[in-house]
Amino acid sequence: MDLAKAFTVLGLEDRKNECQLIAPDFSDVTICYDGKSRAYGSKATKIWEEHLELCPDSFNGRMASVKNFGMRANLAIKKRHLLIWTRPSKFSDFVGTQYLRPERLLPTSSSLDRYYSLPLSFGAVSLTAPSARYPERAIIFGIRGDTAFDKYKATLLPGGYFDPTKDCYIEIVKGVQKKYLSLKKAVVRELEEELGINSFTSLKLSELLYSRTGSRQPLISVEIVLPDTAEQIMEFAKLSKEPELREIICVPANISSLAEFVSAHNLCPHDVRKLARWVANYFK
Repeated sequence: MDLAKAFTVLGLEDRKNECQLIAPDFSDVTICYDGKSRAYGSKATKIWEEHLELCPDSFNGRMASVKNFGMRANLAIKKRHLLIWTRPSKFSDFVGTQYLRPERLLPTSSSLDRYYSLPLSFGAVSLTAPSARYPERAIIFGIRGDTAFDKYKATLLPGGYFDPTKDCYIEIVKGVQKKYLSLKKAVVRELEEELGINSFTSLKLSELLYSRTGSRQPLISVEIVLPDTAEQIMEFAKLSKEPELREIICVPANISSLAEFVSAHNLCPHDVRKLARWVANYFK
């Protein structure tokens, strides 16, 4: 199924432009993490302080802000390798500069995050194992809680920001120690935090997106298959108690059930694109 038809059958045709496509159809990704963090000034600090007055439990966690993107092509084996360079950032930088982030990125810029933090995240469309209740398998959604961006909206699970302290690995390149971020580590960590499971059977890279509305951030879109049924995941999720989620919902993996769900729930911008892309790929 082509992507335009997927938006239409889901009833999301009027939302198809909420995400900017930065890089499609890459088969590998390397995320470099180096350099010094940027200081974004007194106004960003003041906005963060005001945010803390409203949300005193907000955690000023570490993030990875995107400096620039690149693509390396190996035509001999028809492989496109996405390169992403990131630097240290914090949640306070993200909040304090949110008003500055543009509606559309210029991916060729030499320093995308010069004036605002652009924390990198990933988002997955997760397909469960089949079961008696869900013979066609199921797709996992969450309803965001009070403390999350896009609160009360529906989002595909798992997803989240890269944590440079947990989702990293070190390599020695020409005698120099280099730090990289691992997509697989980030996916497993968020699976554990949000769904109480720690494995997947397959992971497919999809697209690099930028949300033009809402949080306005770059996101690696992936599609994963899980070894667990929807019923098992619902039981595991009860133990995870992720504070940013009010509810977890498994939706049968067929077009009519998905269309019914999205008609009743307001999806986050990046989830609109991710779900349409998955439908286009799955229902050929």
